Amino acid sequence: MATTKVRQCMAECHRYPLRVQQSKLDGWWFIFVDEVPGLGVLGPNYEDLLDRLKVVAGNVFRARGETVTDIKIIPSKNPALQVLH
Repeated sequence: MATTKVRQCMAECHRYPLRVQQSKLDGWWFIFVDEVPGLGVLGPNYEDLLDRLKVVAGNVFRARGETVTDIKIIPSKNPALQVLH
């Protein structure tokens, strides 16, 4: 009887807290990832910014030579960017 081996790959996961602010002057949103210099987005639509942040984050990590398999926004009282390598 032949046996089948199952190989599991564990992805390395990093979670980065988001700093979210809204301008009282014009209502624009600012979302920063303080632990990753230069990573932040700003604009008038919060939901669009979350999608844009995932794209920009992927570009930043790949430019640093890191392999990125998935990026998620973790919504909560303390939102975070989750990056799987």
